[in-house]
Amino acid sequence: PLETPVGVWAWRRGENVTVAVNLSDRDQDVPSVDGTIAMGTNRTRDGATVAGTLGLGAWEGVIVTTQPPNR
Repeated sequence: PLETPVGVWAWRRGENVTVAVNLSDRDQDVPSVDGTIAMGTNRTRDGATVAGTLGLGAWEGVIVTTQPPNR
């Protein structure tokens, strides 16, 4: 598990994957996340770069990889 604000659950899966889920009704930030959004509940963010802080909208979840997603 990663340090997160109240209402957010985030964890690393192996060395290259971070999963983060905002289970609250307000925007939240998860620190220390770098990589590319491979998939999220807001599909317009797929492929976006994350550098340092991952911003999550209310009720949003994402999978961030440190390797580019296969398309």
